[in-house]
Amino acid sequence: MNHNVCAIIITYNPEIEKFKNVIKSISGNNQTIVIVDNASMSQNSISNIANTYNAVFISLPENEGIAYAQNVGITYALENEFHYVFLMDQDTIIPHEGIASLLKTHSELEQAGEKIGSIGYAYKNTHTQQLSPIWRCHKTRIKEEIINLNIKKIFEVDFTIASGSLIASTALRKIGLMDADLFIDSVDLEWGLRAQALGYKNFQSFEKIMEHSLGSRNKKLFHKYITIHPPIRNYYIIRNSIILLSMNHVNKTWKKYLIKRIFLFFFVFGFCVDEHYKRIYLMTRGIWDGLRGRQGRIDRDMKQRKPIN
Repeated sequence: MNHNVCAIIITYNPEIEKFKNVIKSISGNNQTIVIVDNASMSQNSISNIANTYNAVFISLPENEGIAYAQNVGITYALENEFHYVFLMDQDTIIPHEGIASLLKTHSELEQAGEKIGSIGYAYKNTHTQQLSPIWRCHKTRIKEEIINLNIKKIFEVDFTIASGSLIASTALRKIGLMDADLFIDSVDLEWGLRAQALGYKNFQSFEKIMEHSLGSRNKKLFHKYITIHPPIRNYYIIRNSIILLSMNHVNKTWKKYLIKRIFLFFFVFGFCVDEHYKRIYLMTRGIWDGLRGRQGRIDRDMKQRKPIN
């Protein structure tokens, strides 16, 4: 077994044919593949695909959320002494020799004296074909920047999206696992800001571009594309944004941005997209649960959140 990189793919009711392309894109990169499935209805099909690619298949008895599933895979990697973990979603296509390229960049940054949290790939949104921006704090505001690839291809960012990100095991042992209580949404943001608070830096690489699907579809609104998720995701986005406001490692600039996002998000998804009555109900519940510090899955008895310092 190659103990250098453990590639962890999280699945939940994936489109099987698309998922075959996902695992095909990661295979042959000289790493161990671990698939953690969140109680999909098609577990047998996913297990068969895992066997085809000699991947480790871990089946969870119920949907515990993406962060919990990531932690299951990460724990497997740490217990088996892998040097790096590489996180992937079920709808991300990794570019050829993608992991090798990130490893090279990680090594170069380390040699330059950087203390690295995560390093992730830029992506092309499969719905819009647009290249991903970078997010970072500039004094008193958060900037979403469209970068110029003619200038450079490695950028420091406040966080990287989990899918397509490489994290050293040594960093994970210092920074900690993903916050499973968030269930889904803002998990990668929280971890990235936690890493920053501990003196680590996150980077986004444009050396190679991966393909990634944001949401179920996109809609152009006010001259900008917005990502549309199923209504239940609106609940988690609102609730978790409020929960992040209580965390000491989330800086004031990000807290200010999150407050603005809550109001804007409520307006846009409450009045400008489909199923708005359902979305308004779920977002209102998200506000209420967030203010009460409720966590976990919405359809489960949720416990009071303990602050993360």
